[in-house]
Amino acid sequence: MTEDIIQAIKQAEAQAAEMKNTASEQAAQMILDSEKQASMTEKTAMDVCKAYRDTQIKQAMTDAEQAYQNSLAQKEEETKAYCARILENSDAAVSKIVGRIISGDR
Repeated sequence: MTEDIIQAIKQAEAQAAEMKNTASEQAAQMILDSEKQASMTEKTAMDVCKAYRDTQIKQAMTDAEQAYQNSLAQKEEETKAYCARILENSDAAVSKIVGRIISGDR
């Protein structure tokens, strides 16, 4: 009976050692798999962020160009209106100056 108990203890120790080795191998494999997954996730996230950044830069450039064109068109219209007002009001002054030149009146 003592031999049976000793034999059972030895078998239990062998099984425990085998279970420990198996668990260690599984843990190592899990670590490798996790590292691979983390690396892939990081690469994917970087690609997504780069694509988003590029899209935002293009959109900002398009928006800036549109704002510039709108501002330019607005200022062009304001300038045309200003010139028209100045030319309209200059007829009397021009006529007066031309009259002085022609008549010799100072």
